[in-house]
Amino acid sequence: MKIVYMFDDTGAFLGGKKVTNDYQLQSGETEIKPTTELYNPVWNGNAWAGMTQSEWQEKQEQDDKALFDKIPLPSNQPSATETQLAALAYQQMQDDQEKQALIKQNAQMAYQIMQIQQQLGGQKA
Repeated sequence: MKIVYMFDDTGAFLGGKKVTNDYQLQSGETEIKPTTELYNPVWNGNAWAGMTQSEWQEKQEQDDKALFDKIPLPSNQPSATETQLAALAYQQMQDDQEKQALIKQNAQMAYQIMQIQQQLGGQKA
């Protein structure tokens, strides 16, 4: 048994597989093992090439920064819809307060009518 290392059309390492000793290499395969020091190894036709750990980390940081820079920052200003919703909520609150004031006023008037009726000796006003 031996191990064959596979790569895609761009030369990017795909993995390895165990094969019999008489196995014939196919396109996209080599018996040369990529070294463990390489990050994202690529087959160049003769050998594996790739990045060192520090190069790979730097590339990751650049990729992360580029991705982060594409994310729009949230605005501190409310949208038109949020402004309209807030105005409607405020109007509803005012309407509820007015409703409560009218309910209280109606209760007071009903109480006053009851008192007047009692003073008139139970006669209806």
